[in-house]
Amino acid sequence: MMAAGVEQDSTVRASLVRAFGLAAAQLAPAGGAPGAAAEREAARGRLLAHVWSVIQEAKREGPIPAVLFDAVVHAYCDAGLPAHAEELLGMGAELGCEPSAEAFARVLHALEGEPRQFFALWERMLAETGARPGPLAMQLALGVAAASRDARRAQAVLELMFAAREAPAAEAADALRSLPPGPEAAAVRRLLNELGRA
Repeated sequence: MMAAGVEQDSTVRASLVRAFGLAAAQLAPAGGAPGAAAEREAARGRLLAHVWSVIQEAKREGPIPAVLFDAVVHAYCDAGLPAHAEELLGMGAELGCEPSAEAFARVLHALEGEPRQFFALWERMLAETGARPGPLAMQLALGVAAASRDARRAQAVLELMFAAREAPAAEAADALRSLPPGPEAAAVRRLLNELGRA
């Protein structure tokens, strides 16, 4: 009976955290009168402080449940604070919760427009954690590599996709086929051809 109560409490906390994150997103700076903008930012700060207080309260009870950890990651990303979410991923061991592939995918999605930061987190996930990207995360990474014309990283992602038997999205594949000539671009084209036959 106690386990069911703990799980329910974690689910309730996770729902509360997600609501705080969504509310904070609605209060993101949007211009307007300076006084109103300052009030919105102060309210946003209070909501995000509540998010962290929920984590602290749960931590006093033991390891952070995965559902709550993932909810906090989502809340920070929803509020436009992917750097906070990324920092939280690094605190998994301290909080007693291994970040999930879904938590990494959410932060990666928030960093999609920042290729350098995106791939720093991607490479950290692969090298330092047990989290492995799913099909959507691999497609996202390939799209970021294609958009940034990064043949080396595209090759690495395609190798993961090949191992997973995951075909690349047509748009990313077309962009990668137009990479300037070079050994990495040639390897990318070979992998694209192999995946096209798989």
